[in-house]
Parts: sequence; structure tokens; C-alpha cells
Amino acid sequence: MEQEKMKTKAVIKKIFLLVWLLYFAYCVYYLIDRFEEYHWDFKMQSGAARILAQGKNPYDSRVTKAELGTPLWYAYPPATLWFYRLFNFMGEKTACLIFLFLKVATIIFLLWFWSKYFLEEKLEAAFCFFCLFAYNSALFLDLRSGNINLFEQLLLWLGFYFFLQNRLYPFCGLVLVASSFKIMPIFFLILILFKKNRYKLWLFLSSAGIFLSYLLIQYALWPQMFRDFLEAGQRTLVERRIISPTTLGFITEIFDLLARRRAIVINQEWQKAIFGLIILLVLYFSYKAYLVLKKYDPKDKEKVIVFLLCLIYALIKLRMKDYAYVLLLVPSYYIIKNPHFFRAFPFLFILSILTAAKNVTLPDMGSIYLVMWEYYPLLLAYLIWILYLQAIFSLKKQN
Repeated sequence: MEQEKMKTKAVIKKIFLLVWLLYFAYCVYYLIDRFEEYHWDFKMQSGAARILAQGKNPYDSRVTKAELGTPLWYAYPPATLWFYRLFNFMGEKTACLIFLFLKVATIIFLLWFWSKYFLEEKLEAAFCFFCLFAYNSALFLDLRSGNINLFEQLLLWLGFYFFLQNRLYPFCGLVLVASSFKIMPIFFLILILFKKNRYKLWLFLSSAGIFLSYLLIQYALWPQMFRDFLEAGQRTLVERRIISPTTLGFITEIFDLLARRRAIVINQEWQKAIFGLIILLVLYFSYKAYLVLKKYDPKDKEKVIVFLLCLIYALIKLRMKDYAYVLLLVPSYYIIKNPHFFRAFPFLFILSILTAAKNVTLPDMGSIYLVMWEYYPLLLAYLIWILYLQAIFSLKKQN
């Protein structure tokens, strides 16, 4: 009887996995069929490489608009333009399709890799569906945009794997390469300092030095382009709401709402001060959680540190694009499956207060709910961070 039940469960799991595969294949077909509508980041970035080859400035939004018909502009370091030059030797549609299929292959690999080495289980349909739908479908948003984010994620997660295997040299190398486009992933070098290794400080400083050299060499070779790159990066910080749900953006949105609805005006300096206070609280409680981990030394301590740092990274960034929340898929699934949270009251409670968002009768709550939905991925990241803290602090009661 038990064997029959197990066989039935196995068949059901395979059916659900097949359903996921079919739906994922449909998603890919959907993006191919609407080639003209999507893949805007890749089109702009490969187009920026062509603009550079013509001797024009790809960091100038007026140039990209005139040449490519897009309001976007190039915002990565000058050296990275030569990566996109590789795609200029073929037609735009061919290049887009190659880039898309490389990303699809990356997703399939990552799902297997995450399951095997971070969740320590077989690849299951539940995890696949979670990854496709979680954080406002961040994985699909990544595919749709044509951004390089997924390759960055691949490098980071390979790096995290080597970190957990105590192989710090490949970890540092992978983080450096992952940071070569968007700079900010260099933050994860800080993981080295959590290792019991007598060379950790040397490794950290030398890796940071290599990365600084990578930037300074570009400044020496292309001073004007490098300055344009810095200005272009600053211009991207204005994005808010669902396309870039950040803590600072959420605070700004709340105070904009207060100014519109209640004429309560809080200047930007105070808003930044509140943002700074929230970041300090995130860092403080995360550090307290680390001290508990260090004291009680649970089996998955280093893995939890990696996941916690991923959450901190998402919460404190000034720009966190919707597709960048792919970084939090594994940390979120890991903690949700934690036996400590079998009683899912927090989730049920949050679902209960959000379900009526479409037709809110309470005064002024309609506008607040709209803002909440715009920042739902960020709020979910805070919830997952709180669950990690709760799980870690519960170690005190168990010992």
C-alpha cells in the first residue's frame, strides 16, 4: 500500500513538472513571437556597441534615441561594450534569439543547480513554479527585458557554491566577473570576512584592489566615456515603483502620498535620514542574528549567512530592478520550507489584508494599497528577512 502511494506521488510530481515545462516553453514562445515588443535591454545594449563603433556616445540618451528609437541609454562600464560587439556580427533578431536561448539554458541549469547544491533535494515542480511566479514573476521579467542579469546570477551562485566549499579563489574570481557590468555585486566579497581563514583579509583586499584597478584602467583609457558612464548610472536611480522597488523608493512614495492627500510635506533630507535609519536597523538586527549563528553554529550556518546577505543586499540597494529579485528566489524558498514555519500564520495574515486591495472602502487606504502593490517584491523581501531573523533567534530557545 505504501509503495503504491509513493508511486502515485512520484507520477503526480512528474505530471506537475511536465505542466511547468510546457508552460515555460509557452513563455519562451510568447517572447519569440513578440520579438518587436520585448528584449528592449539587449536591443539597446547591442545597439550601443554599434553606436560606439560609429564614433558616437552610447551613454547619451539623445544619441540612443536618435539611433535606436529608445528612451534607454547604456549604463555599464566602457569595457563591457566589447562584449555586446560580439552580437553585432549578425542580424538583430538572430542576436536576440541567441541571447534568449542562452538565458533559457541558464535558467534550466540554475534550477537544477539550486536544487542540488542549495536546497539539497531533487528538482521538483513546486520549486520550478515558485521560481517562475515569485517576486512578481522576476524570472520571466528577466527573460522579457533581455537584460544580462541572469548571467550575473549564474556567476554569483557559482561563486556562492565555491564559497560554501571553502574554495575562496574561484569565489573571488566569479564575484569579480559578476560585478564587471553592474558593479554592485562586488558587495558579496564581504562574505570572505565570515570565513575562518588566515588569508581572508589579504584575499578581500587584493580582490577589491583588482576590481578597483579594473575601473581605474578604464578611466585611464577612456576618461570621457568613464565620466559619462558615472553620469548615466546616476540617471538610472530615478526609477521607482514596480520596475525598481527599493526601500528608498518606497519611503519617497509614502511621503509623496502624504503630500498629495494630506498636505504633509517632508523634505528629501528627512526622507534620506529615515532611509538611513531603516538601513541601520536592517544591519543591526542582521548582525545580531549573525552573532546567534556564530554562537550556536547550526549545520547550515554558512548557507544561511549567504542567504541573509542576499536579502540585505536587496533591502539596502538604491536601485533594485524588478528582474534583479531573481537573487532572492532560493533564499525565500529555503526559509519557507524551513520546518520552523509549518504554521503559516504570517503568510495567511498578509494574504488576508491584501486580497481586498482592488475595492477598498476604508478612507485613504485605497491609495496606500496601490503603493503597497507597487512595492510588493520589496515588502516580500522584508518579510523573508524577518522570517530568517525569527528562525535564527529561535536557536536560543532550542539550546
